[in-house]
Amino acid sequence: MLGAGLQEQGIDVHPNCEDAKLKFNQPAAADLSLTHPKRKELIDLIRYTGNTSIRSGQVAIGPSEIGGSCERRLAYRMAGVRAVNRTSDPWPSIQGTAIHDWLQRCLERNNAERVARGLKPRWITEKRVQADPIIHGTSDAYDTDDDTVVDWKSMGDTAETKLIKEGPSYGYFVQIQTYGLGFHRLGYRVRKVALMFVKRGGLLSNSRYYEWDFDPAVAQAAIERVYRVGRGVLSLQQASGGADFWSQVPPDPGALCGWCPFFTRSVNEACAKGCPGH
Repeated sequence: MLGAGLQEQGIDVHPNCEDAKLKFNQPAAADLSLTHPKRKELIDLIRYTGNTSIRSGQVAIGPSEIGGSCERRLAYRMAGVRAVNRTSDPWPSIQGTAIHDWLQRCLERNNAERVARGLKPRWITEKRVQADPIIHGTSDAYDTDDDTVVDWKSMGDTAETKLIKEGPSYGYFVQIQTYGLGFHRLGYRVRKVALMFVKRGGLLSNSRYYEWDFDPAVAQAAIERVYRVGRGVLSLQQASGGADFWSQVPPDPGALCGWCPFFTRSVNEACAKGCPGH
């Protein structure tokens, strides 16, 4: 065979060009792919970097949080309780951050190419917006061509299946409307708000785009809820006389509890140390 003949001459060939009988020649050894100490060292480095990133260290309440159904999680954030959940796998979040970074460069490159042709830039990316004195965050993109605020979302298989069946969650809807309100308060015209879902480990053909009319009332209602929850926490704190009151704050247990920054299995009921998910 041609591949075998080349190898006899000491010439490396592409695996697909080799004789089918040729095998990767390596000494028999125990499979260390899941137990090698270097594997753990690299995972620990990735986990540490992910958990100490700018996004992970966010202190202020952002638009992504105010539409969630769990009032206990929101109350913990309002009270400034320290996040305790460092055991959930950060890899999906890290992938999402990396995807966001690449997509920002994609839009900025489009801006540069338009300027080179004598056109105005189309996209405003990574814009810091403030929908309320205590609610602010960084919006992914604003399209100046049609006054649309766009937020990128990355999804895995489970999220894609749920998206196909149910559409975007209400929390996502509130989030993008809140970014829209932030742009509106900066003086931009906002006609539409949109979510663009791209697949982790999939193809661009799996992407899904959802668009709505901008409705500031959606964000304003969510912001009012934040203040209501905050007032409730203060009332419980004052009435408790120093006792732990967190079990009295209503939770919304669900499949995503394990990803909550305040989730912990070390307690039997909610307290200042965290929430067991019920």
